[in-house]
Amino acid sequence: MRKKALLLSLTLATSMPMFLVATNCKKNSWANFSGVTAVLKNTDKPIDDVQNSDIEFKYNNSLQKSQYEVIFVKITNRNSSRRAITATYYIKNKATNEISEQKSISFVMPKKASEIEQDAEKVKFDFASSSEGKLPSEIETNDLDISNFDDTKYEVVVDDLIGDDNESNIKILYYLKSKSNGEESNVREIKLDFSLKEDIDQQARKVTFALKDGLIPSETLPSSIQDDQIMISGYDKSKYTIEIKSKTADDAKGELELQYILKSNDGQETSKTHSSKIKYLKNSSGTIISIDDIAQNVKFKLKSKNASDYLASEIKRSDVQAYDYDSNNYKVEIKEFLANNEEQKITIKFNLRDLSSSDESENNERTLTGFKKETSPLPPTPPEPPIGGETTEKTLRLAHWNTCRFSKNALPLPGIKKPKAKAHAIVSIIHNQKFDIIGLTEVGSLEVAPKMVELLNELEIKKGTNNKWNFVSGDYKKSYGVSITQNIDRTADFLYKENKVRPVKVDNKSGHFYDNGNFEKHFGGDYNEYARTPFCVKWELLNKSLTNKDFVFAISHFDGPGVKGGEVSSKLGGKIGSREANEAWNIPNVFSWMRDKFKDNDLVFQGDTNIPSGYADKAFASLKSDEKMLMNDNSENATSLQKSIDGYSQTYDKMILKSSLKYSNPGFYKLWNFIKDDIFGWQSGITSYSAWKDYCDTHYPGSVTATNGAVYGYISDHCPTFFDLHFE
Repeated sequence: MRKKALLLSLTLATSMPMFLVATNCKKNSWANFSGVTAVLKNTDKPIDDVQNSDIEFKYNNSLQKSQYEVIFVKITNRNSSRRAITATYYIKNKATNEISEQKSISFVMPKKASEIEQDAEKVKFDFASSSEGKLPSEIETNDLDISNFDDTKYEVVVDDLIGDDNESNIKILYYLKSKSNGEESNVREIKLDFSLKEDIDQQARKVTFALKDGLIPSETLPSSIQDDQIMISGYDKSKYTIEIKSKTADDAKGELELQYILKSNDGQETSKTHSSKIKYLKNSSGTIISIDDIAQNVKFKLKSKNASDYLASEIKRSDVQAYDYDSNNYKVEIKEFLANNEEQKITIKFNLRDLSSSDESENNERTLTGFKKETSPLPPTPPEPPIGGETTEKTLRLAHWNTCRFSKNALPLPGIKKPKAKAHAIVSIIHNQKFDIIGLTEVGSLEVAPKMVELLNELEIKKGTNNKWNFVSGDYKKSYGVSITQNIDRTADFLYKENKVRPVKVDNKSGHFYDNGNFEKHFGGDYNEYARTPFCVKWELLNKSLTNKDFVFAISHFDGPGVKGGEVSSKLGGKIGSREANEAWNIPNVFSWMRDKFKDNDLVFQGDTNIPSGYADKAFASLKSDEKMLMNDNSENATSLQKSIDGYSQTYDKMILKSSLKYSNPGFYKLWNFIKDDIFGWQSGITSYSAWKDYCDTHYPGSVTATNGAVYGYISDHCPTFFDLHFE
């Protein structure tokens, strides 16, 4: 059977601007690039099984395959109910090594043909009279005439309108919805040519005015400006002529207002009178308007979307437009684009750059608000810990473990096609090593923590140890900045013995994400924040005889090792990228934030830092004298695994303590020992790799791949680290 292919035409013109990395960069290096088309190889594949490699890119000009390369393809979002996939990618110019801005594609996998699909294909769109005088980016749903469908059976739902003022067209994403049973068609896309409705006034509104080269705005008084000193752009000179009707100079404000009309060169059309201002000129008071003053006036708005229809995290940089500044003389450079679904806002951090002098303003910040409230499932709510619990213990064993792509598909849950023995193995090690609190990172599902607690409590009963476990989940979808885009890290979780310790709520929450507010880009680069911002929880030991019995525990999974797209070298050696180097450098800033947020001086950090062996002294050189690294940075403490049995690679996993409390026994459990130690909680006698693999093949057939085997990546590719914290 021939597989269906889904095509989506992509061009650089509709790309999502993020950042640019270039070497040997030449001007207009993309001028001749014809774009690519994305092909989903098999649209019958379940949406959750689609991988990056399932997307194929074809060059619109086949000869350009030798000149350009599609790189860093990454699926960033899946919507199973709508069968929608979003992915990002970059284009590399092989001749110059220049890497394009990040591109984004979104498409919906088609369902089998049905009556509703056939009817959806017939729907027609045209512009209503209310669209006259508007730019494409200003068109709303009520400006469209929608026809050729049975309105007694269906509702046409316009999912998105994307107007392109430069190309004079509008893209409409829509679907058909049954009024009787709620059935929905696939989302379809059509493009309407706006030129049919465009009149000369719409062209006139695109005209911009600025001073000609050689005139410095801050040194030019408005009343001194002559017509021939004004540069006019934004219109087709082969078709139109601009006539300035009047100039009104406001020397006090430093502004020149121009009244103008646009005429067709054939004399058939004349626009109405329009107005425009040249701002930030010299003023009569002699006050010098700096670039920082100009930057203070810059505002942002959504181009063609209603904020209330979207989550903040669904908005791209390309959806936002800066205004109230002279784009002929200045450029707005967005440094950070931080979506916060919980607070329903986007924070934009930017600089303004003078195109003539390259001067830059100080950092500025604007906030867009009013976004849709998130209605996706919240993390499972753990049961409240018992009130008045008590222990005589004075020591807690604190641990962290990067559990390597621990997703729902690995869990022994109904409906999972190929679950693994992974959860049972991890639980067995947690129980055997007597951890009291363990932080888990690289967790890809909200369902992992509650299942782990269920298995831990089951094992406690089996072993007669009878501790009671609970969990606290930090959902990265409710965190800050780029953290929400890290699809292999949906949550950072803490599992804990609720008969010994309890989470302390601060601001009515059991955990908080570090807000990156005092983050420093010490090593340069693009991210001014953590890739996966630390998740922090305050804890209290349930020993009533103690006075100092609380502390704050933070966990994080740093940016992946090495220099990747958009990143620069840290210049520390060891191929360390700027992102993970900056994250290491900022641990003291995280501690400072934790101290202020949680009102506590006993602070713990554990995490997979991706700082390789031998470079901790450089990357963590910012640590203060009372911030102690608990394990030496040497080969004996290598915590990441090699694929070969008993092989270990790097000292990526670190533990740092800032506290007057005493500690002991810092170390890690060598994961390869799991197949020798006979500690598996659900079957005794597993003392070899073959015995463990036989168990997996018998109870979880097909779950072990030949590539990695039954330990590396299957359980994890990291060892759990731990130490004992003593309370007096």
